Amino acid sequence: KRREKARGSASKSRLEQEVAIAGLEESVGWARAALLAAGIPLKAAQAALDVRDAALEGASTPFKERRAAEARAVRDAHAERVRQCEGEVRESELVREVARGRLGASLS
Repeated sequence: KRREKARGSASKSRLEQEVAIAGLEESVGWARAALLAAGIPLKAAQAALDVRDAALEGASTPFKERRAAEARAVRDAHAERVRQCEGEVRESELVREVARGRLGASLS
């Protein structure tokens, strides 16, 4: 009876670990989705900056320079958000891999 109880406890523990890993998989998916979503405004901000920089090539004025600086600041803010999202993806993947390793070790 003890063996059956121990076996049932071990399978419950394994099931809990597998559920936890499934949750971590979902976290990785959400982090990747956030990264993709952050990339869209970054591309738009880069395009706007390219337009502003091209306008500066013709005849530079204080107004055009200010607008280009504003566009650069917006692009830099979006780029920082993308870097944050990349870090979140790496962190989520690392946590998931550590959990998988622990599950594998516990099954050995």
